[in-house]
Amino acid sequence: MKGILSFNNPILGNAILDNGICINRDAYGFANPHSHSFFELQYILIGGGTYYVNNTKYSVKADDIFFINVGTEHRFELDPGSIMVNLIFESPKIFAKEVQQELSSLDSLIKPSDIQAYEIKHLIFDSENEINNQKKGYQNIVKCNIEKILLLLFRISESKNKQSKANIFFSEIIKYIDDNLYDVTLPQTAKKFNYNVSYFSRIFHQNVGLTFSEYITTAKLSNALQLIITTNKSIEEISSICGFKNHNIFCQKFKYYTQQTPTEYRKHWRERN
Repeated sequence: MKGILSFNNPILGNAILDNGICINRDAYGFANPHSHSFFELQYILIGGGTYYVNNTKYSVKADDIFFINVGTEHRFELDPGSIMVNLIFESPKIFAKEVQQELSSLDSLIKPSDIQAYEIKHLIFDSENEINNQKKGYQNIVKCNIEKILLLLFRISESKNKQSKANIFFSEIIKYIDDNLYDVTLPQTAKKFNYNVSYFSRIFHQNVGLTFSEYITTAKLSNALQLIITTNKSIEEISSICGFKNHNIFCQKFKYYTQQTPTEYRKHWRERN
């Protein structure tokens, strides 16, 4: 049965903010074809599933993002154990003109890199915490976070559409680093791809937006984050698994990037789920 969901439909769950934003989590999906009168970003946090958008089938996995425009018919089925975050907004008029103008051109399915996904997840989790705590100005912070997520998605889509042979080659470098994350070094990687170390360090920063060491740290922290929310392993054990030789340094880095200690992060995540 097809249907159109309005913005005030009870199925949205969480309270709608004054600026027309709603954030909630879903572990089941919505199997019936439907459309709605609002915009929606759906972030696959854990697991995966199948999406059907305008009769096109998509297989999705963790960190994939779907953008659903007003009036777009769709349905989705999540695999058992999966969790999805819905970022919903009634009107783009609450955002900057640049966002309003670009929104219609945004791809339906967006697949961010590990680093991009980490940044987007941080903005999502920060927004959820702001809504839970409801401190002064929280609604504006949530709006700014979602606006930044949209701008990041525009960049990802633009980068994909302009992808060149050089970008494809650099993707090979990133894959090599990810495959050897816990023992890879800058000189080793530069040598592997026939670059001078200082030159490689410079072009890495230009292409990725992070230094080599920053990329390694954020990739390790991204792995740690998944272990924290999906396992019962101790924080100390996770820090060791993810390549941090010093547990205290791991905790410092984790708090710097997430604004919470690993223990606080796990506690808040479990309270929300």
